Amino acid sequence: NNWKDSMEEASKMEIEPLLAFLKQLYEARESKILDLSKQRIKDVPGMVLRLSDMEKLDLRHNKITEIPSFICLLVELRDLNIRDNRVKDLPQELGSVRGLEILDAGQNKLYRVPECLASLENLTNLWLDQNGIKEIPDWFPKLISLKYLNIDYNKLKMMPPEFGAMLRLEQLLMVSNRFLNFPATCCEVLTMVELSICDAENIISMPASIINLQPKLRKLVMNGCSLSRIHDSVGYCTNLTILSFANNNVTVVPHTFHMLTQCHVLNLQGNRIVAFPDIFNLTNLTHLNLSDNEITTVDLRIGDLNQMEELNLNNNKIASIPLTIATLTCLTELDLQRNRIMTLPWAIGTLDSLTQLQLHSNLLTSCPPTMSNLVNIRILTLRDNQISEVPDFVASLTELKRLTLKQKSLKGLPEISVQRVGEDAKEVPPTPPAWTPREDYGEDSRKFFQANEAEEDGRMGPQKNMRFNA
Repeated sequence: NNWKDSMEEASKMEIEPLLAFLKQLYEARESKILDLSKQRIKDVPGMVLRLSDMEKLDLRHNKITEIPSFICLLVELRDLNIRDNRVKDLPQELGSVRGLEILDAGQNKLYRVPECLASLENLTNLWLDQNGIKEIPDWFPKLISLKYLNIDYNKLKMMPPEFGAMLRLEQLLMVSNRFLNFPATCCEVLTMVELSICDAENIISMPASIINLQPKLRKLVMNGCSLSRIHDSVGYCTNLTILSFANNNVTVVPHTFHMLTQCHVLNLQGNRIVAFPDIFNLTNLTHLNLSDNEITTVDLRIGDLNQMEELNLNNNKIASIPLTIATLTCLTELDLQRNRIMTLPWAIGTLDSLTQLQLHSNLLTSCPPTMSNLVNIRILTLRDNQISEVPDFVASLTELKRLTLKQKSLKGLPEISVQRVGEDAKEVPPTPPAWTPREDYGEDSRKFFQANEAEEDGRMGPQKNMRFNA
């Protein structure tokens, strides 16, 4: 009967998908991995039962509406991916696949957390993002092995008190839900390494209990909320390496931030900060984003922030840059565009590691000759200032690939720079938003997890090659 059923299934398939499926089936006999992604299938073929020892089944990017109950017969299954289908629920029988460790049910039509998950005591990684889930059930702590949970883009308004009893949860992503306030029960999960609660406009404050996460917490992201104040307790989470409060209503940076000596990335973009923050002990800081604030002065002390690689002060009210900018000897990208800077200090020419320097939309009338020492500069933007002629030093910037210096009063570019730059040079292309939790919500978010398995237990999320907003 199984053979007859298989032949009936095959007869209904078009020739190309059939050949592709048979090829995958054959290869899966050795690899124990069956990849049926992007095959436009509407049903899970019964022929998969011929691979009873299969360990990974990939069904993402199809048109499947139902996961069949015979899935329970795949007793060796460890990894099930049904991302980007039309599934409304999961069969109760899935709960008997006790060896399942990874389940990706993101981007489907789920309206609740399937009850069958309560039996999956070996489940470590779970994606439920981009569904219509309205609540997390109180039985969730039964997932005693769960380390990673992504519930981005759902309709959650709160988290149950029982959630604080999660035993091993390390990464919790909760972007774009409907929380009415900060889900304080998350602060009871003492194993938490990464917590991301973003795009929650109803969250106006955070609890002091965030300090409970101090032993393990290394990444905290709360972009796009309505915080007017960052709680002082955050500064006591001294193991933090990535901290982002972009696009809130913060006016003052807590004085306790000077204790975050392990922090590498600090993103405070898009707030209402007036004074340069007191972060002078953060000698491990490599990326600082203070763009889109109301900062008037830049306060840099000798020897501070000497590991800084990227500094973004775009769109503030800064009138001058201090000589101590010279202490940022590791700086590769400096964004000072859209400020009120009238002159640059000679010391800016000592930053010979710079590859990008954005100075456009200021009040500059000239640039210091010492900028000829910026031998590694590749991108330089000077447009929309009050510069009346091309600076002589441009000719000596042998690595320069992109220059913007457009104004009617300008004379022609020096001959040597015309060959490298040209008058049609375009503005620096916009870079992705800085340190957003995830950028692939229309794709498979699991690649972020898999790509970072080598990063300190594989649970820290992307830390390298982080960019600022242009």
